[in-house]
Amino acid sequence: AEKKALGATHQELGGWLCGKWNLPKDLTAAVTSHHYPALAGEHMQIASVVHLADILVRALAIGSGGDAKIPRLNEEAWAKLNLKDQDLPPLLKAIDAEVEKATIFTSIL
Repeated sequence: AEKKALGATHQELGGWLCGKWNLPKDLTAAVTSHHYPALAGEHMQIASVVHLADILVRALAIGSGGDAKIPRLNEEAWAKLNLKDQDLPPLLKAIDAEVEKATIFTSIL
């Protein structure tokens, strides 16, 4: 839908903005490759972090991805992050705690 409406995907537009803003190559790779982290090459680690974060925030209904779809977890990204299934519950708990802190902070503004 993005490609049809805008002529580019959010990854492509994000990559273009990263270039305009002279952001580091690893950050640009994370933006442009977060759906397919292996495409980030030497920057696969950070792209994998963004990939997993995208999936988790969508699963937890934090913010909006523009649709109700939860992306499929890329197994290479999971392996690259050296995570195990038992790492997920503490990670979700940490996300809840960070969201709570952010909610408190933004309520002050």
